[in-house]
Amino acid sequence: MSAVGLWRTILAVTDLFAAAISCRVTAATLAVFVAASVHAQSDGGQRQAGIRVGALAPEFTLSDVDNTHAQPLSGLRGKPTVLVFGSCTCPPFVASTTAIDELYAKYRLRANFLMVYIKEAHPIDGRQVPGVAFRVVSPKTTAERCTLARAFDQTVEIDLPIVVDTIDDAVSRLYSPWPNRMVIIDAAGVVVDAADAGPQATTKSAARASEVLDALLAKTAGAPAAQTDAPAAERTPVERSWTIDGIERKALVSLPMTAPTDTEKSPIVFIFHGHGGNARQVRRSYQAERHWPEAIFVYPQGLPTPGALTDPEGKRAGWQSIPGMLGDRDLKLFDAILASLKSECQGDADRVFAAGHSNGGGFTYLLWSQRHADLAAVAPSSAYGRIGTLRKPLPAMHIAGRNDPLVKFDRQERTMEEVRKIDGCAPEGTRRGDRGMYFASATGTPVLLWISDSTHKFDQSSVEPMIGFFFAQRRNDG
Repeated sequence: MSAVGLWRTILAVTDLFAAAISCRVTAATLAVFVAASVHAQSDGGQRQAGIRVGALAPEFTLSDVDNTHAQPLSGLRGKPTVLVFGSCTCPPFVASTTAIDELYAKYRLRANFLMVYIKEAHPIDGRQVPGVAFRVVSPKTTAERCTLARAFDQTVEIDLPIVVDTIDDAVSRLYSPWPNRMVIIDAAGVVVDAADAGPQATTKSAARASEVLDALLAKTAGAPAAQTDAPAAERTPVERSWTIDGIERKALVSLPMTAPTDTEKSPIVFIFHGHGGNARQVRRSYQAERHWPEAIFVYPQGLPTPGALTDPEGKRAGWQSIPGMLGDRDLKLFDAILASLKSECQGDADRVFAAGHSNGGGFTYLLWSQRHADLAAVAPSSAYGRIGTLRKPLPAMHIAGRNDPLVKFDRQERTMEEVRKIDGCAPEGTRRGDRGMYFASATGTPVLLWISDSTHKFDQSSVEPMIGFFFAQRRNDG
């Protein structure tokens, strides 16, 4: 390690100890950042070279995680561009994805965002630090790196589009981003903000990125600096908590802008995040509230849960997948939230709906099985129901991607066939848009299938038809 690198490490560690004192950071967390800092500074001086503020950003063209679309950097000119570099084995970077998604939600219509998946920071065959949730071996080919990037995208569910650096680290040699970094480029392709790479680089850059982007947008478009991409009347959700078997559980609750009347109560829509996701993230992904201003939307927060397809150790947040698992803690959470919304917020007991993606979609199917009497309709995404557990008919929409590498489409097809059979649907459906097929039912329990050629990532085009489907349903006590 060079003298400059050692000095930076000393300063970084000093900052972390100060943070530990003021914020009561645990010793384990501190160890993660200190070890990551030392590792970053010992990367052979890679971070000393690279881009310079005020110079043109080096050109590159990289493909997405599925190797189906090549994105040249120059193709993004005309708007400011935010480049984010990182990998799944860099714990500080993974922790920063919430802040990155919040930035993306604020500026996505006025700026380009692109994540570049780079060399692993702490793979199994590399230097080890505590807190690495993804236990992976360094990829040997670009295809293997794409596989890791796809798994990261599916697990963390970051909203940004992702491209993958080639296995020879061609773009990394230009931008020196290891272990993580954020670079902001203006509409003409000139670098305007680029902190040195490091364990906390993206977190620090994200904290000041709004100021940088506001200044760029005001300069290039004459727009007011305070403008955002959010609608003027966007709701502000409130975090609420419930105690379930002695454990505090939380959810974001978004109430209608106009209070309901005694004669017209508010529909209630539950939306459950995927494994490794969180409540704020799934709210951003769905952006459903603008489609139904009169409804109450609730985004529950999961707890660490062993995953059936990923994360067998249960380090990331998720939902129970079968009855009785984990003491039915998540079914009990649904019961508590629903009771509160009906009694305190004038929620309509006859219009309660559940939706969710991936593990959250699986939990939505579990609610159909175990809480059928409470529901008017469900809309699972990229999930499957356990055959034989869905015994009573219920209006349902299923959202699926034919190229889903995690929840295989053929298994989802079996679930969709079972759902149509249970709901007594007609054998032939009618087309709804370019992705939807609607199956009527003599028992009043129709099914809408929304199928695209996408992968495991949530299909945002499904939200408006989902809300339309929900709007037409009411609880059938039979």
